[in-house]
Amino acid sequence: MTGDEVPTSAARPRIALLGAAGALELAVHLRDAGADLIDGEPAPDAASDHLAARYGYRRLSARTGDVGNLSALTCILQSVQTGDLPARWIWRGADGALRDGFRASVDPDGIADAAELTFLRKAHLGALKSVLRDADDLILLVSGEGCLVDPKDATAYPFHPAGDARLHKGMDLIHEYQDMERLNADFTSLHGLLAELNPRLLIRLALGPVAPREMSADFTTCLPALRQLSDLRVLMAHWASTLPRVSYLPIWEHCTGLLAQTGQFSAATGQVTPEGGAALARLCLGTPDVEATDLSSPAPEVVHVAEDLAQKKARRAERRAKRAGKGAASDKVVCEEELLEAFSR
Repeated sequence: MTGDEVPTSAARPRIALLGAAGALELAVHLRDAGADLIDGEPAPDAASDHLAARYGYRRLSARTGDVGNLSALTCILQSVQTGDLPARWIWRGADGALRDGFRASVDPDGIADAAELTFLRKAHLGALKSVLRDADDLILLVSGEGCLVDPKDATAYPFHPAGDARLHKGMDLIHEYQDMERLNADFTSLHGLLAELNPRLLIRLALGPVAPREMSADFTTCLPALRQLSDLRVLMAHWASTLPRVSYLPIWEHCTGLLAQTGQFSAATGQVTPEGGAALARLCLGTPDVEATDLSSPAPEVVHVAEDLAQKKARRAERRAKRAGKGAASDKVVCEEELLEAFSR
């Protein structure tokens, strides 16, 4: 990690959460862990958690929806910085309703009026800019998901739920994955945009699991997402070692794997249990009290194996000591005992 300067905030660092973290409900677990998590677009006070989640509230630091693709994130940050909007960002679905192509999930019913949708988009971009300028740390969960590219102007949109063709009737969007060169170019651009918005911002990268929507029974269709994840593993370590104010949490992916093995994380739904989410939140915050038992139930078995090996060593030492005083008369017994020891190892 480079650029480890202490945040300017006198108390706890103010944290922004973006990327593909919404399904994990990581925001809830971060708040429960005591994090000062920014909410730039708070839900109405009367909204239930279920209703708030349906419209993209309380899941991230802004109502971006889950966006784990770097090309789509870069396009969003470019609009945040400049205020400009692509020519075809308003999508008309088969139901006739209008939707924001960058965050179709936060308005599942659509908007009837283009002027209202434009007002909401600009308000959202302003809120996102404030979040990034106010934050000390940005936790950014990147994933191997592809994006939808408009061939007319190369704008990259998040794949889900915009991948439903009913939401962009008449637009021939292309589902694309990025190679290593494009991923590196996207993050370099993203890093520069964030540095312009907030020079003190520390970017903390984590690699999310393969999104369930990217997987299928046919393994060959999963290869692009898996290849992109593999490239991201290499690049994230490179970015953390070469770019200022970037860090990488490789342990995140290992821990989600352990949680999946013990039933605390579901790759099919992208959801995590409250206990697993609490452990992941502590990892994000750098809290050193995350123990193996928080993540994996087999931990006690490791202790048992270690004790069993120690007992075997003690028994072998005891037998050798006994043989030392018996001499040649017990050679046959010695050979038998050595064979028994060899097979018991």
